[in-house]
Amino acid sequence: MWRWSKQSGNDFAKINPNTHVFWEEKEKAVEFSFAIDWNKDVGFRLDWNQISDVMREVKEKGVVRKDRVWGTSYIEKEFKPETTEK
Repeated sequence: MWRWSKQSGNDFAKINPNTHVFWEEKEKAVEFSFAIDWNKDVGFRLDWNQISDVMREVKEKGVVRKDRVWGTSYIEKEFKPETTEK
């Protein structure tokens, strides 16, 4: 969603952190969709090369966390999102 906000000019900080993201593989890419408010759904596509780039970046710059409920380890990218507000 951060990449979508950068490309579309939307403010990442204003996206509800509880937003559910739905995805579906289509034509050698993955389509993601989510709601940014009650009346507007948005979507974007990433091909598998772009997804590999995201994964590589997270592995390089991420921090290992552990899920509180399931105990599963995961890598979370720590970043300070830029806002588009002026």
